[in-house]
Amino acid sequence: METGIETGSRKRLIVILPEYLAGNLELANKVYWMGIREHREILYLTLVDELERRLTVSRSMATMRALTTGNGMPVTAVLIETSSWMNALKGIFHPGDVIVCQDEQTVKDGLFRTLPLRDFLIESFQTTVFPLSGFYQPQKLQVKTWVREIVFWTGALILMAGFFTIDIHFARLATGMARTALGIMGIVLELGAILAWSRVVHR
Repeated sequence: METGIETGSRKRLIVILPEYLAGNLELANKVYWMGIREHREILYLTLVDELERRLTVSRSMATMRALTTGNGMPVTAVLIETSSWMNALKGIFHPGDVIVCQDEQTVKDGLFRTLPLRDFLIESFQTTVFPLSGFYQPQKLQVKTWVREIVFWTGALILMAGFFTIDIHFARLATGMARTALGIMGIVLELGAILAWSRVVHR
């Protein structure tokens, strides 16, 4: 995946792409025709929520980039952390560039309010923003997150209950320093098991 950002003679479509949409071929086709229509190069600014998934997202973007490339139109894909997307966009944006975002995307505006990303970008960069709708579904993402957390805590509680039962059993068999050592070992193993389970669920 290329990380350099070079600009040719044409201005660019900067596509802000949530990790969830990396590799979406229907969206890639939509962006391709936008680039043809607007006579612009394409730059995917792909937001990665967790660095552990960077390689997977990079592979998905390679496919998306290949589908978007055509008729000599340069296409670049850059991966950045979601938490630093604004600073990255400020460093990338040039006057005359056009930004593409998802119509359903929002940004925080204070503690309890959100603002449509489209309006925020127009105000911040004083440029044209093309919103795309129907691809990004934050409600489904929220449900997926809830299910993942339920699975994690269910498994974690089962692990804690299992280790608690084992601790009681060893406490009856051992005394003195042996009991203390077994207790410490049990805590370490329990924490290790919960951490491993968390990595499995949240990968």
